[in-house]
Amino acid sequence: MLAQASLLALVAARISGFVVTSPFPGERLPTTARLALVVVLAFLAASFVPATQVKPELGLPLVVAAITEFVCGVMIGAAFRFLLSAADVVGGVSAQSTGLGAASLYDPSIAAPDSAIGQVMTLLAILVALGVGAHRVALADLLESFRALPVGAAMNVPLAAPVLIDLGAQCLVIGVRLAMPAIAVSSPTASTFTRS
Repeated sequence: MLAQASLLALVAARISGFVVTSPFPGERLPTTARLALVVVLAFLAASFVPATQVKPELGLPLVVAAITEFVCGVMIGAAFRFLLSAADVVGGVSAQSTGLGAASLYDPSIAAPDSAIGQVMTLLAILVALGVGAHRVALADLLESFRALPVGAAMNVPLAAPVLIDLGAQCLVIGVRLAMPAIAVSSPTASTFTRS
């Protein structure tokens, strides 16, 4: 019984790390709904995760393992978030270059003001991601991570940092490239060429 409870706690730690950082289900969803998602996914994942990987001992080793599982979930969620962050870059750069960045709205997901174009681009990216089924792929990858990297197994978390940094840099570059037409059209030199 203690081994099963420890297994469920570690599985829930990884899934909660994913839910905290990923754009699915989103920051606008109430905390109780996100907690319910964590509980449902934890019970689902615990049904096929082998219980032999977890040692039934309470104390510091279980806390360290839970923190490691949480960080693993955060990295999986961050990889999914980076895919949608290019839209945030497009919206921010386009708003600043066109002069529409002054009109800002409060965005509760980032707890800061955001431009209307930025919010439109973010919502459009989420709509496209839901349309192509990216949320299903992200959840399938999260659940598959329990087979590829068993719960309670030793993880080398710092090895994932360069991959995440590279993914973040690529998304920034993609966002700036997608915003280039808006920058080119709204730049002062482009407007002088179109007038003459």
